[in-house]
Amino acid sequence: LTLHQARATGVKTYVHCTDGVHRTGLVCAASRIKCNGWSFQQALVEMLAMGFHKFRYFWWIWFFRRYEQEEGSNE
Repeated sequence: LTLHQARATGVKTYVHCTDGVHRTGLVCAASRIKCNGWSFQQALVEMLAMGFHKFRYFWWIWFFRRYEQEEGSNE
């Protein structure tokens, strides 16, 4: 069962990476962009509210902006 399939069927999901070092937030935010139609800014605001360290992991912000652009061009 993928995250997208679980969300589509209403199944509650728990997402966590092995080390708990912000990959979980990245996956959830990418899901928000792809599945919920959120903007990069909306996803980033939620990530920061949940404890994402934007200064320590600034390169992920670059990845996110690129992901949002690619997702927008695929629709």
